[in-house]
Amino acid sequence: MADQDPHSQQILLFFAAPTTKTNQRTSTVQEWANDILVQVKSSLNTPNNSGPVALLYQSPEESILLLEAVTQEDVYNLEKTLKDFKFSQPTSSRLYERFPPQLQDSSFVSQLAHIASESPHILVSVGMTPSSENEADFNKWYNDEHIPMLSRAPGWIYSRRYRLLASGDNAPQYLAIHGWENDLSFASESYKEAVSTPWRMAVVGNVIARERRDATFVQEVKGAA
Repeated sequence: MADQDPHSQQILLFFAAPTTKTNQRTSTVQEWANDILVQVKSSLNTPNNSGPVALLYQSPEESILLLEAVTQEDVYNLEKTLKDFKFSQPTSSRLYERFPPQLQDSSFVSQLAHIASESPHILVSVGMTPSSENEADFNKWYNDEHIPMLSRAPGWIYSRRYRLLASGDNAPQYLAIHGWENDLSFASESYKEAVSTPWRMAVVGNVIARERRDATFVQEVKGAA
């Protein structure tokens, strides 16, 4: 593959599978994650590259797997092949682009793996679809008010936004993922202020689809080279 363009899109692959009595064992979850990584590597068509790296999260309700791709070729291949992925259990599969677009920085998954090696963290993923007439205000609120206010709450680690490119289900148009040291942050006054401003109430009142997932980091998963 050609050298990566510093202006390449940064892509997030997001997979989620509900927890059931038959798949809640750790070995079963790891098998699910490994199967996905094999298919991702095949789609990226990079036989000489090292295997992909992903982060596995779990909650009582589901397992979540996050991994990245950063080149235009990756995007093209994944948009074509994601719908054909085969899963060992029912799985929501989604492909997102970084939003707003920006210069490529270091691997987000690598950053999180480093964070997790020092201390477990909580992932909060929030998907929303704003109405078309409110989309500009939605994005302005998220970028100018919401994330800056969240960043002042104790225990905040990061916030990152994405926009949907492809999905195997009826996914919301925008995704925000937030990292927190623990759930004590949600009881802080600064967090409560961030989620209760008049602008936030107006914006969220106009979304036409919304979902939230909370999960705890389990482990880094590496695909075979």
